[in-house]
Amino acid sequence: MVRSRNIWRWPLENLHLVPSNVSDEKGVFIEPLAAACQILDQLDIRKFPKAAVLGDGKLAQLIAMVLQAAGSHVVLYGKHADKLTLARRAGVVTKQVRGDASDLTRVKENYRLVVEATGSPTALR
Repeated sequence: MVRSRNIWRWPLENLHLVPSNVSDEKGVFIEPLAAACQILDQLDIRKFPKAAVLGDGKLAQLIAMVLQAAGSHVVLYGKHADKLTLARRAGVVTKQVRGDASDLTRVKENYRLVVEATGSPTALR
């Protein structure tokens, strides 16, 4: 990364052309979807028949869908009913949580694979 006159210049190889037939609304999901797919390169999902995803935002939902497509039974844990409804429409099993110690106990007892995607620094506490 090079900085010149208060403008950050990123290497051109970091840029990828989005085909013209991909709308902006879909194109903005390319990078978060790639991040979600990266999990499959980091572990052998076949060793985790069940997985929990903590969080109900866009990235968490993409992660849940990727893990589910790879063959894991996924449960998405989140606090927001409207976001959980979106996940259920996409075929993801959801559980609404309060965000307290009882939620943590339930997740720890039932899942060997837990993906934290809440965006909150206190989520793993």
